Amino acid sequence: MNKTIRVFKIILTVLISLLLCASVALTTIGIINRPKRVGAVRGVVHFSNINGNDVDVEVLTRYAGDAYYNPNFREAEMIYGAIAYKKEHKDANVSIKLTSFHISVVAAACIKKDSDKYGLMKSLYDEDYDKDFVRISYLLVLACKYGINTTVIGQVDASAVWQSEGPRADYHFDEYFQSKMNESCVEGVQGKVGDYLRFKKCFWTSYGDRSAADMFHTKFCTVSHCLIDGEEKFNGLWQSATNLDGIDAWGGNGNNNMQSGVVIWGHKELFTITNNMIDLAFNYCGQEDAVQYRKAMREKSQEQYNKLINGEPVNLDEQIIYIGTETDKVFEMYFTPLYSTYGSWDTNLNPYTKYISKMADSTDYIIFSANNANFSDAEFNRIWNQTVLDAFVNVNNPKSRLNICYDTHDFDFSAIELGKNAEFITFAGTNNHSKDIQVSYKDENIRHYVSVLATTNCHEGAMAYQANSYIVIKENEKTGANFFNLFGKYTSHGAIE
Repeated sequence: MNKTIRVFKIILTVLISLLLCASVALTTIGIINRPKRVGAVRGVVHFSNINGNDVDVEVLTRYAGDAYYNPNFREAEMIYGAIAYKKEHKDANVSIKLTSFHISVVAAACIKKDSDKYGLMKSLYDEDYDKDFVRISYLLVLACKYGINTTVIGQVDASAVWQSEGPRADYHFDEYFQSKMNESCVEGVQGKVGDYLRFKKCFWTSYGDRSAADMFHTKFCTVSHCLIDGEEKFNGLWQSATNLDGIDAWGGNGNNNMQSGVVIWGHKELFTITNNMIDLAFNYCGQEDAVQYRKAMREKSQEQYNKLINGEPVNLDEQIIYIGTETDKVFEMYFTPLYSTYGSWDTNLNPYTKYISKMADSTDYIIFSANNANFSDAEFNRIWNQTVLDAFVNVNNPKSRLNICYDTHDFDFSAIELGKNAEFITFAGTNNHSKDIQVSYKDENIRHYVSVLATTNCHEGAMAYQANSYIVIKENEKTGANFFNLFGKYTSHGAIE
């Protein structure tokens, strides 16, 4: 009996050892304990009856050093989704428009849902695609081959990124797209890539200057029709602080800092206004055109704002500013350069300053969360900081909450005392490239929750001279603060719970 038990124990030990070895081997090849495969979307917030339509807003945030959740990955899925839709609906007039300050030729994404690399990105230097990854630049070309009208504007080639062999430079994006112009379309689609692709390299100057007056700094991807995540979606608008940068050896974005953004589906007005801005900018990409572009944008923005605020109609096909409607109390959208007699501190056309200023008259506690990559020490920024400081001191509510994360915060905020003017204060680290603020205040017995998502750095040049954008999402205690809370969960460093 004892001998039988000993034999059984030996056999059991051998079997356990074999199973452990198998587990190690399977783990090595990525079958057991494989990292969770994720895309770029942190969550989705639904808004009903916005100008008669349902609107979904996807939250995009990436932390410094994270190989997953790159907002550019969602761009890749949107472009591929437009191609998938066109395959199913050959007669549909599908369009794609993409802008970025930096444009990488080599940035590639694994958008294959059945791959264990799904959600990751890397740089492909020697080919447009491999068995798992495809360049975003090539997806744009492929869209043209399927007959999708595609527009691309960029200003600067993506910076070199570290690979295993050391830093490696990207390619010239204008030369890449030019090299594809004469390639034939797929069977059944007439013409060549050049019949569907229009691209421009913006030759504005002043890159490298902190004020950077002539940067074409917008970061957009719009798709008119999309078959994505098993659904047909329309009027897709991607906006992010993230440039289309190269990807380093560890899967990180070339600007390897915190990034944020949104994708908005189903909002025809925001989609159309963004495309209007891109089409306008396409005509002003020459070296000397920046001044004329600024003049056109400032004059149009002010003229249209005056009409809209007085209830006068503006043709949607020409509109470049959106302040909401009777059936949309949630969304706003603005573009820079701003036009104002008071510089960039404009509480009509600059949503940063408009909503920061709302805190001063709050009848209850306030919340302020700000992330910005470039916060200079000019007069505008002194006013910004003083306005925030005065609001917290004057509201004087121990339940107020403050997060400031920008690269220069040597302004003296010591007058805001923990336990007296706020229950939470953080000055987070500076490794971020986001450009967003969130503000909560109480007015006329209603608590408001405002999120401003932007491509706009916090200095005078970014607002008064550069091409940038802001999307505003307004909620209140009656509608709920679903977007405010979801976005803040990932970006406010604890200020928004």
